[in-house]
Amino acid sequence: MNRSFRIHLAYAAVGVALWPIPLLNVLHVESSAVVAAAAYFISGWAAATSFTPATSPGEAVRTGLHLLPPALVPAGLLTVAMLWAPNCAYLTGVGLYLLFVPVSAVLGGAVAYGITASSTGRPVVRVALVGLVVMMAGPVYDLGFHPQFFTYNHVFGGVLGPIYDEQLAIRAGLFWFRGVTVLWIAVAVVLGARLRGFGSRRWTGTGVIAAGLLGVSYLFAPNLGVTVTESHLKKALPGTLQTDHFEIHYDSTAHEPAEVRSWALQQEFAYHQLSERLQTDMARGERILTFVYPSPEVKARLTGARQTSVAPVWLGRAQSHLLVDRLKGSFQHELAHLFGRPFGLPGVRASWSVGLVEGWAVALEPPSLAPSPDDLVRAARGRTGLGTDLPEAVAARLSPAGFWTDRGAVSYTTMGSFVSYLLDRYGPERLKAVYARADFQRVYGRSVRDLAAEWSNALSLSTPIDADAGGTADRWFARPSLLETRCPHFVPAHRRRIQEADRQLASGDTSAAITHLERAIQLEPRSASAHVRRARLRLAQAVPADTVLAGLANLPPEWHTPGVDVVRGDALVLARRPDSAATMYDRAVSAIPPYRVDERVAIWVRRLSVRNPTLLRHVVGGGPAVPRAEQVLRWAASSPRAPQEIRRAQLWAALLYDAGHRPDASALHWASLIPLPERPADWERPALGLVDRIGGNVLPRAWRVTLSHELLRASLTARAGGSEAVSAIAQRAAEEMTDRRAGSEARVWHHLAERAEWLRKRNDETPRDELESTSRGG
Repeated sequence: MNRSFRIHLAYAAVGVALWPIPLLNVLHVESSAVVAAAAYFISGWAAATSFTPATSPGEAVRTGLHLLPPALVPAGLLTVAMLWAPNCAYLTGVGLYLLFVPVSAVLGGAVAYGITASSTGRPVVRVALVGLVVMMAGPVYDLGFHPQFFTYNHVFGGVLGPIYDEQLAIRAGLFWFRGVTVLWIAVAVVLGARLRGFGSRRWTGTGVIAAGLLGVSYLFAPNLGVTVTESHLKKALPGTLQTDHFEIHYDSTAHEPAEVRSWALQQEFAYHQLSERLQTDMARGERILTFVYPSPEVKARLTGARQTSVAPVWLGRAQSHLLVDRLKGSFQHELAHLFGRPFGLPGVRASWSVGLVEGWAVALEPPSLAPSPDDLVRAARGRTGLGTDLPEAVAARLSPAGFWTDRGAVSYTTMGSFVSYLLDRYGPERLKAVYARADFQRVYGRSVRDLAAEWSNALSLSTPIDADAGGTADRWFARPSLLETRCPHFVPAHRRRIQEADRQLASGDTSAAITHLERAIQLEPRSASAHVRRARLRLAQAVPADTVLAGLANLPPEWHTPGVDVVRGDALVLARRPDSAATMYDRAVSAIPPYRVDERVAIWVRRLSVRNPTLLRHVVGGGPAVPRAEQVLRWAASSPRAPQEIRRAQLWAALLYDAGHRPDASALHWASLIPLPERPADWERPALGLVDRIGGNVLPRAWRVTLSHELLRASLTARAGGSEAVSAIAQRAAEEMTDRRAGSEARVWHHLAERAEWLRKRNDETPRDELESTSRGG
């Protein structure tokens, strides 16, 4: 069997081995990385067994070129795999394959040429050792010592971002890095030539130039996007705010100081809660870094992670990286990871068990109106991706393979419920002790299956399941994992147009944004997202409402979403068709899950404003929330208005000030709309009275009550810290919700009571302007 046949056979074996493996059987970045690594070792073996100490540089180059065609065999086999593994991003995959595989194949040959310059034995083993060292050392250096979530590698090409990111970040640094690999190839060939005595001026000059360019490339690696440093991130996000426990970095051109101060309070309260729950103070002497990114594009460019929130616990300094839109929902989850650092394994500062790592973070998340992990597990038991054997489900998800190969929502929720049980039943000390090695037998005196069986029994005996848990579990647990996704990493052309429209809108170019949205609609007429965005921009530009409605009519009814119904309702109000608008709003509310209260409240208040088109015109107008609040108030004061209209305007102003992170301004309006009751027992009465005064009798009773609760909660949140009455009212609401068996609502009210009391004490101890004085922009 000649060498060429064996090389082709080796590549064919690699390609066929990838056929049955989900994700790797698609010609894209993951499969390209695997084949690139194989190409290095196959070419290195072939070259090392071919070269001798007498091989000339010219022969080496010709051999290297002959090693390239076989490297295309896996690409052909992965193309065949499209028969059962669709690849909608085939051309992108081909580009990544050509960027990864041929360069790695040539590198293997070049390293072999350098190593075989001496007659020392076992050159194949030495080529393999070089490859293994580079494969391991690169990720350790990149990810272990830098705040980045990608790694580029000379042998396998690279990992472009977190596994949870659907859309990969193909950064300029990747191309620079492959250029650096080519420079190393040149150095290896020149070194092999020099050691063999081929010292022509041309070869020497090539080596000197390549070595010089290598030095420059590594010196300016952060600027080229090859690596990321903390100083580089701080320069890119020049706004800084320091608090007792945090140092927040953000884009000072994208965020107002009031918004940043609201983040600071959120983060300090989260720190307080986790310190109390875990009975530990983890940030001793050094503030935790929080990097806040204004958009997915900026985050991807700087760190490699587009959407995924990350807390790299293994780095020397505690830090988290989040999109600004993810702060409210994800910050405490990431902070919980950082709180686990002191209890993790040495060096990595985390547990070996991914299930325990993520279960820890889910268990420590703040409460929400969504069904709890306990209720979701109980509702989904035996269906929707979760079997009836819960102890087996927990044991399987402790390992990385078991956790990551299952659907994310199932794994996170199951482990979050289990860890929450351990924390509540046995306290934080045992949980902290078991965290690093997941040695449940040693810490708890029982196996993990026994503990999981106890947890399973406790779930069966607990209070009735949240009424929304079944539907929520069906939606969440049905989301496929990356391994199950058809066409992973593929972003359709119309979605790319929508993303570009968002970028143009962020830069202030509304016309360009509309152009991209219209192109998106041409590419995909069923895209509700594109239709809604275009309609909103048109309404903000005062385009006639009938024209906006005509544009929305082109969207097939079966593709209508709640967002479509809301914007149609807005247009119908402006067209002075209030009854039709009310129907649209009611339909939208009915389709939105009850726990998405912010959306439902905004629709309900619209519903009560259907006969005030001028008021709604100010509300749906473009621009930041605070100027719109001021426009609403000017409208209310511009001429004599009915008391009902004035209250609606004040309500909209309060909500817009809240959205604009101006609790001081919103609190003034909330105080006039919903006075604090003299007795906490009367907590529901003022808000219900407001709903009735602004015309809430048109809503069903259940909606009126829910709306009044949410308005009261918004009112108390804005006024939190001002008096003891706020926490007392919230606590009474929590007690009554508990009596009504509304567990999610009770937890949210209790959380508000804790925050109000914490903020009141903080205000008593800290001068109001102390936090503001630490903020600076770049």
